[in-house]
Amino acid sequence: MKTQIFTLLSFLLVFSLNAQVTYYGVGAGQLGNASSHYGYKSGANSTADVKANTFVGHASGYSCAIGSYGTFLGSNAGFNHKEGAANTFVGASSGYKSVSSHNNTFVGYLSGYSSTENRYNSYLGSRAGRFNVSGVGNTAMGYAAGEDQINSHYNTFAGFQTGANLTTGGNNSFYGKRAGYYKTSGVNNTFIGANAGESNLTGNNNVFIGNRAGAAETGSSRLYIDNTSTDVPLIFGNFASDQLGVNTNVIPAGYTMAIDGKLMVEEVRVQVSDNWPDYVFDPTYDLMSIQDLKKYIEKNKHLPEVPSAEELEEEGGIDVGEMNKLLLKKIEELSLYMIQLQEEVDLLKKK
Repeated sequence: MKTQIFTLLSFLLVFSLNAQVTYYGVGAGQLGNASSHYGYKSGANSTADVKANTFVGHASGYSCAIGSYGTFLGSNAGFNHKEGAANTFVGASSGYKSVSSHNNTFVGYLSGYSSTENRYNSYLGSRAGRFNVSGVGNTAMGYAAGEDQINSHYNTFAGFQTGANLTTGGNNSFYGKRAGYYKTSGVNNTFIGANAGESNLTGNNNVFIGNRAGAAETGSSRLYIDNTSTDVPLIFGNFASDQLGVNTNVIPAGYTMAIDGKLMVEEVRVQVSDNWPDYVFDPTYDLMSIQDLKKYIEKNKHLPEVPSAEELEEEGGIDVGEMNKLLLKKIEELSLYMIQLQEEVDLLKKK
């Protein structure tokens, strides 16, 4: 009975040595303000300047000397953290190398392990953001998501091994298993879908949407929308030239859009720039004589100004708006020929 009373008194004595600190464990830190240290050498180096820290686990917060408002939970969590504020490290060795980081949240085994002076990062998952040394404003969720970040900023990774090899770069958003997995650098990329943009190592300004979309694309400023790794996706775009392709990635220079296949629409409006051919009915219009027209057709096998079959084949198509203008011009000229013919018929009748 005496032994039990002695043990209880010893226990209470330990907790009352410093009114501002609650500590328990061999070598647990005894200094600080409104702090709690639980575990072998947890908060061991805390000074009177620290406040509102909670360290739970073997050697958690071991090196913390002046850092405040930290919550470290797990064996060796925040082990090297010396200064900085408002960090939450949960998981064995999470935030292990943190020295002067602040406003970070690392949850998971080895999450944010190499962080030294990071700030405003949130990592959720085992090994998430593991090697990020000085990144800012990153969010990584999933096993090894954003694992190799060293000095990258404002990236968002969500999914198993998503963006795992990105070391530098910023403003990237990767969602889905191994999306952007092999990417090492680059900015302003958006990859959505499992393995989307998987092999895009250094490209910038890309948007890949769909399972394995753009998985083999290595360039920049590209748009892929598909559910396979094909290099000819359902939707292909080139942001650099403002061009869009449907079922094709070959878009001729000077054209905004190309479609490989048939197109069905309910209505099409073609904007014609100017020079609508009403000028044909102007009295001063020089209409080719019917005799000259006959000679031209016999020689060229097509109407004047109308492209030949060979020209159409060489040019690979025809401008619908320009062709409509040309056809209207020929209809108006035909109307003039008919009027001339009727006048001649009427004259013959009178004779």
